[in-house]
Amino acid sequence: MVIAGYPLDKDRIGLVLISPLEPTEAVVQWLQATGQVCFIVAPNKHHTWWAAAMKEAFPAALLVAPLGLAQQQQQKRQQQRLPIDVRITPLAGVQDMPGAWPAAVLDVIPVQGMPFIDELALHHKPSSTLILTDTAFNFDEACLQELQPGLALRSYLGWAVLRPCCVTKPFRWLVKDAAAVKASFDQMLATWEFDQVSMAHGSFISSGGKQAFLQGSYAFVDQLVKGKQAAAAEHGSTGLAGTGAALFVAAAVISTAVGIGVAGILQVRQQ
Repeated sequence: MVIAGYPLDKDRIGLVLISPLEPTEAVVQWLQATGQVCFIVAPNKHHTWWAAAMKEAFPAALLVAPLGLAQQQQQKRQQQRLPIDVRITPLAGVQDMPGAWPAAVLDVIPVQGMPFIDELALHHKPSSTLILTDTAFNFDEACLQELQPGLALRSYLGWAVLRPCCVTKPFRWLVKDAAAVKASFDQMLATWEFDQVSMAHGSFISSGGKQAFLQGSYAFVDQLVKGKQAAAAEHGSTGLAGTGAALFVAAAVISTAVGIGVAGILQVRQQ
């Protein structure tokens, strides 16, 4: 879970919770003591585990989700649906947010071309942090030592691209339109200045984040685009978008909790 704080008024801090963890009594008490939870963000179709429970704990908060997740929820029974308040459409991004959204602190760009994931990328301006969920991993040595991964995770990480801030190789099977993904990444790079990168899986990058992203997930997707172009030139084909299933392993990563301020960002991961 990533928590971003922003000033509500002279005496109160508003909180945005991104990919919330389980709202245990201790978590709820800590959040209540820290500020007012105003927004809960379910950042993609797969990081929704505790969104409904967190919304129940803070019913006044608005639950934000990408359009694809909202549409997916409509296919479920009423009692199983997430109580989504705000849907982020692919072309609008932060423009879909209500007026109370702290646009001066957090910006949003939907990553297109991956309907299986349908992820929202966010940018925390005061701390110069890019916030990703499943569009980059960073399983460095320090992270692996904390994780002590079992056989399943080790097998999955065997498919990893050996560079920081990068997706794993099966990611190519989830990309429907590599050019659209790259266009979203280009928009992020052109619009946002960031030095740090927060990801749901792996270690937080505290410096050099933009270069790491360029050499990681961006380079990976760029190679997919170039591969498609080469295949089209050689075979007259336009279809690189692969099909298949990828193995997802949700890794619980432990990190040290630090204080949160108005201009701060806090990354909390569940043990």
